[in-house]
Amino acid sequence: MNSTIQIIAATKEQKPKLFKLFMDVVKDGEAFMHNESTTFEEWNQFWFGNGVSTFVAIKNGTIVGSYILKPNQPGVGSHVANGGYMVNINHRGKRIGELLGKHSIEEAKQNGYVAIQFNAVVSANKAAIDLWKKLGFEIVGTNPKAFKSKTYGIVDTYTMYRGL
Repeated sequence: MNSTIQIIAATKEQKPKLFKLFMDVVKDGEAFMHNESTTFEEWNQFWFGNGVSTFVAIKNGTIVGSYILKPNQPGVGSHVANGGYMVNINHRGKRIGELLGKHSIEEAKQNGYVAIQFNAVVSANKAAIDLWKKLGFEIVGTNPKAFKSKTYGIVDTYTMYRGL
């Protein structure tokens, strides 16, 4: 099934569909720090801003997921990547997140990063934590009560790290 999924660099023409996908994920209230009042301009800066590489997963002409890769910090911290990932809610459980994760690891290596760090993986997002651990990430820190989950209330987030 996953062999029909193609991961490519995102285009300007895909922005409206990606913004809708992002807002659907934000509405879910379990993964991103953004909320439902996020504007297109705010999202555009986050998902397509300077230094951000944006990719989409496409299956049968439909965007089923996307990720971004960017420096985690400016200047002397720019050798460590940071990423954000989203999968269309109707396509979850089909290993699309895993494909995006693997693709981003290879992309990070090709772009000279020495590691990837996620600053805020929601502790209640078991699927994400399990995926990142499967792909070699470790929890290296806990940010107590840093996220307001729609389902679980106030929960911790984790800093997760993987050397390349």
